[in-house]
Amino acid sequence: MTWIRAHFQRYRERKPWDFCWRISIEGLLVALVFAIPLMFLGLSLREIKVSFPILLFSAVVVAPVLETFIFQAFPVWIARLCKARFSVQVAASVIPFFLRMPPLQALGQELQQD
Repeated sequence: MTWIRAHFQRYRERKPWDFCWRISIEGLLVALVFAIPLMFLGLSLREIKVSFPILLFSAVVVAPVLETFIFQAFPVWIARLCKARFSVQVAASVIPFFLRMPPLQALGQELQQD
């Protein structure tokens, strides 16, 4: 558990852009860890009426950067302006990011429908 704490402590000293691109890549990798097994369970079969290159660019480049700014960097910036403790800054980043995720119950229902 101390390595997780040390990992997030290192983010504390980063400049905004360094924080943004690193957390975006990290978020993408964590998302892939969950998305790839779900893809093999059939959850990736959806009708999306966008060309594959546009979808790929949007999903890999645009969405993570926007998510990072809106749900992580902005709340951390506000917490830092308020001179909040590090743990409050982490919570300010994690809670909005977590709340925008679909409920796990809906994911379970999708698994049962297949």
